[in-house]
Amino acid sequence: MTPHQENKLVMYGSVIAFEKRFTGLLATIPALAAAFSDFAAAVGLIKSKSKQKEEAVAGKFESKEKAKAALVISLAAATGGLHAYARKNNLEEMKKLTYKVTRASLNKLNQTDFEQKVEILCGLLESNKDNLSNYGVDAAKVTAVRANMNAYLSAKEAHKGGGNEKSGANIAMDEAFAAADDILKGDIDRMMEIPREENPDMYNEYISSRVIKDLSGTKKPDSEEVAPPTPPVQ
Repeated sequence: MTPHQENKLVMYGSVIAFEKRFTGLLATIPALAAAFSDFAAAVGLIKSKSKQKEEAVAGKFESKEKAKAALVISLAAATGGLHAYARKNNLEEMKKLTYKVTRASLNKLNQTDFEQKVEILCGLLESNKDNLSNYGVDAAKVTAVRANMNAYLSAKEAHKGGGNEKSGANIAMDEAFAAADDILKGDIDRMMEIPREENPDMYNEYISSRVIKDLSGTKKPDSEEVAPPTPPVQ
């Protein structure tokens, strides 16, 4: 949801609160009451779609982070044995590559450096797996590191693919807002003129509820209207 949509949703809430305050009077015009009901349903759909979108994105991010955590834990443990093997056999290059590989150091790396580091260490573990059993790293643990790496990469791609879902969700959100605006501007705004003369105070409260306030400090697109065209009765 964009900042302007968030601001607009607050305005929608004010309109719904207005309707609840004046339900009795508005009910004397059945078509207007029905329009308010349709509008409330459209706003409910917006909130539902927004929640679904947030849950989907959050779920994929959580899956990626869990997969990364499992990879870091298994890799840091296995690399400890690999480093000890390198020291014992004076393998200088391997010693450099495995020096201070800890959970903390791996988690500090950016994504690109992390993946490059993991791939190098996985390669070293796999090429030396037959020599590591005395260092607490058997073939099963080496295999587990690679499996965790693959699981992490899959979760990352799924999270990245969530961008497509997010785009689809944004389209659905725009359509839901358009539907709510159509009811509000095309039906409610126009029919609120009917009780205007007899109930100017109610009409003015409605106009006040229709103002979109910039709660985020960002400007709305120039093409979007923040209030109905008719000014309050003086």
